[in-house]
Amino acid sequence: MGLSNNDVLKKLRYALNLKDDQMKKIFEMGGGNTSLSEVAAYLDKEDNGSFRECNDKNLEYFLDGLITFRRGEKDTGRKTGRVLMPKE
Repeated sequence: MGLSNNDVLKKLRYALNLKDDQMKKIFEMGGGNTSLSEVAAYLDKEDNGSFRECNDKNLEYFLDGLITFRRGEKDTGRKTGRVLMPKE
């Protein structure tokens, strides 16, 4: 049996030493709208009454936001690659 989306969130949280407010910010950076109580519910144990299953879309928001959080905003105004000069 594989990892659930909640397990992935928990493992990333502890591996990267993230706090709840940082996780909320990461969700927002990825395009999601998640409250602190939702973040706590995703991280609770399944037997707890406040547990909430993290769906695929919310995990996608978190992973997209995590890239931006770790790397920074992507600079789209910059040219990438080499510029070739024409032969004269």
